[in-house]
Amino acid sequence: MDDQQSRNRRQFKNYLIHPKYQIKYVLWLAGSALLLTVVNCLIAFFFIRENYQSIIELVPLVPEVRAQLYMELRTIIFWLAFASTTFVVVISIIGLMISHKTAGALYHMHNVFKRVLGGDRNARVHLRTYDDFQEVAASFNQMMDSLTKK
Repeated sequence: MDDQQSRNRRQFKNYLIHPKYQIKYVLWLAGSALLLTVVNCLIAFFFIRENYQSIIELVPLVPEVRAQLYMELRTIIFWLAFASTTFVVVISIIGLMISHKTAGALYHMHNVFKRVLGGDRNARVHLRTYDDFQEVAASFNQMMDSLTKK
């Protein structure tokens, strides 16, 4: 079990294949999600608050009921903020996973290109089945095959 745990730890540690690219990708995605979430939360908050204040001002209420309504408003705002934060975190994790598939393929292709530049005409791109850029890898390999035949 210790061997399995150490392997999993190593895999997560190596999840950032190209940190500059992946962190930039995740930050753009998380920033967009955060912006949309803040706008939606503000719209919801102002409409809910306006309705609550209208109800409280128009209906004669005892102070305990008024306090209860304001407490419920704070609870709604808390859960709205919690759900929004969870959404941004989930979007960031999904962005990291997607960027890993992309960065891994690009990193491998970059290394193969360097090998070809160094004179290795037998270098080929072999990507994992779930990596992006499968068509580019296949085209590159076909190009290298045609060059080695000449």
